[in-house]
Amino acid sequence: MNEAIERTLTLRNDVGMLSEEYHVGTGQQLGNTPQAFSLVGLGNSACLLSGATTRTSATFEDQHSSSLLH
Repeated sequence: MNEAIERTLTLRNDVGMLSEEYHVGTGQQLGNTPQAFSLVGLGNSACLLSGATTRTSATFEDQHSSSLLH
């Protein structure tokens, strides 16, 4: 596994969540917790570094069709 990903995983709190900021000097998580953007970014980075791809079965047009909103 990538060294940066492994390091980031060690920064999670006791229930595996990340906050929106991390203070390197104090080792404290700052800001809102849980922070979905931090977790999504971590997951996306891990997928990209592993060479994995993600795809959806729906086309862009299907995903953004106004018929899905009704």
